[in-house]
Amino acid sequence: SIPRLMGGFAHYLKGEASPTTGYYSADLNAAHVTEKDLNDMFQDRFYKVGSKNMPKTLILGSWNKRRIDDMFAPYARMARNERTGGVIIDTLDTNFGPVDVLMSLRCPKDTIYYVNLDFLGIHPYKGGSFFDQELAKTGAFTVRQIYGLYTMSFKNVKSAGVIYDTS
Repeated sequence: SIPRLMGGFAHYLKGEASPTTGYYSADLNAAHVTEKDLNDMFQDRFYKVGSKNMPKTLILGSWNKRRIDDMFAPYARMARNERTGGVIIDTLDTNFGPVDVLMSLRCPKDTIYYVNLDFLGIHPYKGGSFFDQELAKTGAFTVRQIYGLYTMSFKNVKSAGVIYDTS
């Protein structure tokens, strides 16, 4: 049989936004993401949902993470006696507040999600919370299983954003 699957937040942020979905969406048409692209998304969400509901986290794959790190590499300063090089950006300091940069193995390599983690959750279906039960005996031992039916909830989708088709 086909197992049950939940779409995750990518299910809610597919491609181009519409007036009914209301989230920010930008197609870069295979161009590199720039600081302007990110700031445009931050500013748009600031005007649409206000500072209290704004996302605070970028979720992206390793390629886009490297692109963001590279944006700030020219501004890095190292002393002559420094023996370690490189720039790693874990938080962007923006006019709209700090934004965490989270690299994920599960994120498509050409997509950047902008979400408020406070609006994401995993909840059981009605009557589907985890429970454990004993299974049928098949020998001189006891077998138990843990079972539950859970799904993802995404509140206030209009606060989120997605930049897709990056190079």
